[in-house]
Amino acid sequence: MRGRAADGRKREEKAILTTPARKCRLPGGLLLLALACGGGLACVQAQEGGPPPAESRSRDAARSPELDHVVIGTNDLPAAIGAYERLGFSVLKANAEAGEREIALLQLGSGYVQLIAPGADSTGKPSPFPFEGALAQGWEVEDLDAMLTDLERKGIRFTAPAQGTLGADERQEGATGGEALLRRSFPSDQPVSGTAVYLVDYESGFGEWVEDLARSAKAEAPGLHLNGARRLAYVTVAERNTEQTLKILASWGLVAGPEVEDPRGGHTVKIALGQGAVYLTRPTSSGGIDDFLEERRARAAPVGTRYFEGSILSVGIEVYDLAETEQFFAEKAIPHIALDLPSGKTLVVQGAPAWQLRLEFVGKSDDRGGA
Repeated sequence: MRGRAADGRKREEKAILTTPARKCRLPGGLLLLALACGGGLACVQAQEGGPPPAESRSRDAARSPELDHVVIGTNDLPAAIGAYERLGFSVLKANAEAGEREIALLQLGSGYVQLIAPGADSTGKPSPFPFEGALAQGWEVEDLDAMLTDLERKGIRFTAPAQGTLGADERQEGATGGEALLRRSFPSDQPVSGTAVYLVDYESGFGEWVEDLARSAKAEAPGLHLNGARRLAYVTVAERNTEQTLKILASWGLVAGPEVEDPRGGHTVKIALGQGAVYLTRPTSSGGIDDFLEERRARAAPVGTRYFEGSILSVGIEVYDLAETEQFFAEKAIPHIALDLPSGKTLVVQGAPAWQLRLEFVGKSDDRGGA
């Protein structure tokens, strides 16, 4: 995130997502939705009199991961891109890891989701995912080294940070090149079954890279839904037994809120991640969440490990005006229902295939009482 902070400071006067206490680092005007690996919009606490001392920043960084992005695997990237475009999102194509995988980015004001196609096997042919859907979620930290040092003092082990890149897709007409450098680190004991969690920070270039992609994709065309997206608000993870997950997250310093009833047939707790959140839900009756986990288990049965005992149930997108988003869905005949979920009044898109997951739309957090 260090590089992204520098990118954002150059454009701070253009930032869209601004509150009295926080200022965003991503360039203004890029109200895109993105499905990609590794990024998101990070915000820093605005304080008078300059930044806090380095020691304070390090402690804050170690305590405060931010929900950054979600990675979704699909064996048919063109079909996945088309589905999101029909929902009104601008999709940016890119390359990850020096072109080893093709990805598509849906940039959400303060985060993104990443669609990723399978990589090649030893023969050079694509190796399909055994199942499609959520693969990972990235939590951004201000200083990855400080975070890992803090966690290691508590006996929590992570892999050594590995550097990766996000680069412009040279096959895309008008692509301008450039790349963003990032670092990732994975815990030795994954906290959430069904999806990998990793920590990420950005070395350089993220803001300029996204701007270049947006220009090359002509993605700044106006559109209600495109311009109505404010940020990646939350991820909902469904698990049959949440006790171990909560224990691991507590050891990271992430404490869950009180358990509340979920109308989909479960109980849910909220774990705050910066401005975003992870909702952890467990089924308490048949139907709804229970059916989702059974379907997930059936698809993952050939793999047969604990890793697939849970899954990301939904991705929450915060919009500036929920009523306008609902009107957009009605005009475009997009099937959806309105539910009162732990996140507040929520519009849920219906009929999502596995790689699209379940998209949920909520109003601004200040309109939902900070939920």
